[in-house]
Amino acid sequence: MKRLIAIADWAADSLACEEFRIATEGFLESDIIPDVSFVAAQASTVHVSFLSSHIVETVERYGAPLDTVIMAGTDPRLPVTATDETGRPGEFFILRLYSGLYVCGPNTGYTFSLLKSKIDRAFTYKLEDNFYQNRTRDLYSRIIAHLLEAMQDDLDLDEVHTSLIPQLDHDIVGHIDVFGNIFTNIPKEKVKKYEFNTEVPITLNGQIKKALYVEHLFTNCFRHIRTEHCRTRRCCVKRLVYSGHVAKCQKCDDVGNIIFMHVLAEPLRSDWNPRNHCRDESI
Repeated sequence: MKRLIAIADWAADSLACEEFRIATEGFLESDIIPDVSFVAAQASTVHVSFLSSHIVETVERYGAPLDTVIMAGTDPRLPVTATDETGRPGEFFILRLYSGLYVCGPNTGYTFSLLKSKIDRAFTYKLEDNFYQNRTRDLYSRIIAHLLEAMQDDLDLDEVHTSLIPQLDHDIVGHIDVFGNIFTNIPKEKVKKYEFNTEVPITLNGQIKKALYVEHLFTNCFRHIRTEHCRTRRCCVKRLVYSGHVAKCQKCDDVGNIIFMHVLAEPLRSDWNPRNHCRDESI
């Protein structure tokens, strides 16, 4: 029995999580209860895509990709045949990555865009053209149960090209954590023009903010930008050490390409919630 990680906009609702868990377990042929965990996302396909890419990297680096299934997506409670914001139908996709990890969910918006380079084969599964108030519970749970028991060969799948997955080429805010750190897909080359201790303009929810570009994470200021992780993703995090203003890997001598920004110009208010600041915004 494989482990399931569900990344979705409904995952913050305990009732929706339990309904999905019950429905999935009900379709299993085995009596073994699967390990199911939930990661709450915003109602944004960019946010879901960013969370999925990071969790996939974590599973491939530290976990067991051959024994893991990830379900990612948003459930807007629309008919299966409804088109999303990109004009493409939200078909149910099953992706097998090069690591052997399976990722599935509706191909809506940019849900799988940040995983395209990792995809070995992509499949679609035709769903009923009826209206379901809760597609995740009523339609997806049976498919996911098959994947958890490695019974995907019993599903009537059609192989498709990854070109059906939209490309995400612009700079985006992918996630804001509980500490106020902003995760983006901006390459470090784009901030080379800035010098240390100069302010970098960023746009969040249509509002222009400024972040101070500093030499390292522990600079004594409220606002900072830093880079981390080696691009190859093959080296252990413990091998990463700070060299100048970027994290440098001792093993492959590579530097990171993901920027983390902390844009707090003042201490957090008691009513401040980072979830309210995460949207499909560009920088």
